[in-house]
Amino acid sequence: MKVTVRHQTTPPLLELSLIALSLLLIASGVGWVFYARQQYQHTFYPEVYIDSLLITGKSPAEVEQLLLTRNQHSLQKTVAIQSEKVSISSSAAEIGLVKEYKKSIDQAFSIGHNQSASESILRLLNKRPAKAEFTTSITVDEGKLNILIELLKKEVDALPVEPSATLAVSGKASSLKVNPGKNGQVIDKTTAQTSILKALNQGESTIVLNTIPIPSKLTAEQETASAQRATKLVGKKITFKADQIIESVGDQKLISLLKLPEGISDNEVSQLTETWNKELNRPPRNTVFEYDAKTLEVKAFTPPQNGLTVQADDLKKLLTSTLVNLEGNSESQINVLIPVKETPPQITLASTNDLGINEQIGFGDSQYFHSIPGRIHNVNLTATRINNTIVKAGAEFSFNESLGEVSAKTGFAPAYVIKNGRTELGDGGGVCQVSTTLFRALLSSGLKVTKRIPHSYRVSYYELNSKPGIDATVYAGEVDLRFINDSGHDILIHTENNPKALYLTVKIFGTSDGRTTQMIDHKAWGSVAAPPASYQNDPSLPKGKTKQVDFAAGGIKSSFVNVIKDKDGKTIREDTYYSNYKPWRAVFLVGSG
Repeated sequence: MKVTVRHQTTPPLLELSLIALSLLLIASGVGWVFYARQQYQHTFYPEVYIDSLLITGKSPAEVEQLLLTRNQHSLQKTVAIQSEKVSISSSAAEIGLVKEYKKSIDQAFSIGHNQSASESILRLLNKRPAKAEFTTSITVDEGKLNILIELLKKEVDALPVEPSATLAVSGKASSLKVNPGKNGQVIDKTTAQTSILKALNQGESTIVLNTIPIPSKLTAEQETASAQRATKLVGKKITFKADQIIESVGDQKLISLLKLPEGISDNEVSQLTETWNKELNRPPRNTVFEYDAKTLEVKAFTPPQNGLTVQADDLKKLLTSTLVNLEGNSESQINVLIPVKETPPQITLASTNDLGINEQIGFGDSQYFHSIPGRIHNVNLTATRINNTIVKAGAEFSFNESLGEVSAKTGFAPAYVIKNGRTELGDGGGVCQVSTTLFRALLSSGLKVTKRIPHSYRVSYYELNSKPGIDATVYAGEVDLRFINDSGHDILIHTENNPKALYLTVKIFGTSDGRTTQMIDHKAWGSVAAPPASYQNDPSLPKGKTKQVDFAAGGIKSSFVNVIKDKDGKTIREDTYYSNYKPWRAVFLVGSG
């Protein structure tokens, strides 16, 4: 059987028609796309928004005008920034508030224009293209905004008050008061700027700024602990020395250096050490020595003095560590050397004379805090009277002869003296401050003391920087301080008094023969309590006013040995000094004037 397969074919005309139709449709689509892209060449593509405003088909200039009109009211509104109960207001114009349109318009216009052809065509062909949303931003004039913030800060910022302790009366713990301090707060300018701009861009016109707290106030427990801590320093003192310069820090100042509740105040320590730097730093001083070779009268004498440069950082550390040490133990006083760098002078003492006065061979010092003006005057006058006295080799020196008459007509002021068992005003009170200081210089030099008489009563001034029994009283006549210059060369006695610091030094210059001295075996015994306080009428004081002029001191006996050795270490002398002090009452003057 023959099978015939017949193939059906599309008539040529129909096939051509289909092809033509396809080409037409393609051409139409391409044409429409071309037309559509031409339509959006200068306008925004579909589904593009700025600040929720549909801007499709609009030009950038039209959109900018629309946004300006739409946001005009926001640029006229009042902006308020506040913190807690304080509020500062300003118009938008006053802080230079503007809407920034260009950036958002450029970003929105990039949709379809700055994209690839395929992405642009897909957006045009898609009946529901993805929504493209853009927002404008707010900017302000930074300088003007800062002015507004500063106005608020001026009202809101509060510096903390550091807690502190003060001692109204030295040595009296009951006068101690602790100020617990006060917390502070501050507005941070940088954070404030960021917060304000963020809030403005979110449409807010009232912006609340938070403050940064600065805690400082002590809790009740810390306040109690701080008072207990400060009390440990009542009655205590640190004495700093450098080349016969003395700086004393008493309990009132020590307590002010505390950082409460713990630590030491770096700021207070820095202020104190900076003051010392200014007072203590000095250039080296050359020697000046002019004298009459025949009479040995000194016309001018300035002893050599090393230049000093305080090592500030070391001093701060030393002051801090010493205060911590004093706070933690039972000591009432600590003596410390100030760290300094010394620079010697160019002109030496030896080059200025042929008397053998070449170097310092003896030194003594004393303090006289709490002295009344009359006593301070007399100390200074006495020191001046014996200053720059030359004592020939082998000669004996008498304090009374060198000083001369002590009376009102020779310039001495009334000051309190012990007379007939009472503290009374009399000419010359304070003279013994100088004789005591000279006695200490003689002990240091090893010169032979031929007469020394201790006081009948313990005098508080002479124990401020010394143990009991290292004093010497003088009075017209035989109550004198005397010594022989057995050094083999002439010597010069030089006094330096600081009425401001109430500090006196006596230096002895000569030529050292190599002798050394050492005070040993200091003893104190036979303690007797002080009698009750004495109250004496004083018409020079206003009625009802009380003034303490002497302080209670118990009776005591004391002794010490001053050992003098030669250059080879062999003992030349062992001088023993004995004192017997009667008990002494505190004395108060009661105004009756």
